[in-house]
Amino acid sequence: IQPVSRSWLALGEMPLGYLLMREVQHEWEIINLLVRSDCRKKGIGKALMEVALAAIKSAGGECIFLEVRSQNVPAQSLYKSLGFEQCGKRKGYYLDPVDDALIMRLDLPSGTGIGEKPE
Repeated sequence: IQPVSRSWLALGEMPLGYLLMREVQHEWEIINLLVRSDCRKKGIGKALMEVALAAIKSAGGECIFLEVRSQNVPAQSLYKSLGFEQCGKRKGYYLDPVDDALIMRLDLPSGTGIGEKPE
């Protein structure tokens, strides 16, 4: 099975941010989400995530995983606001500086929208 990769770029007068993701058998992984430091807290990261999540759902994706630094509270808040939940931890995963990776997951049951919980 060949993995599928997708990417999005947020543009202004110059690149503002990007999102990279990949899929294998209906499971997706957000590989990287980056917003320029001077452009943060303006909704760019959330907009990139919403576009990516909509694409995953329309492609029949069933779940999405990502890793985030344990000390990156703003990113964790964004992911939680979209319905992601922590499902694991990788001790010492990040270097320079050393930090743990929190593994987060969002299930996309058929018939629910992004970030909605099934009834």
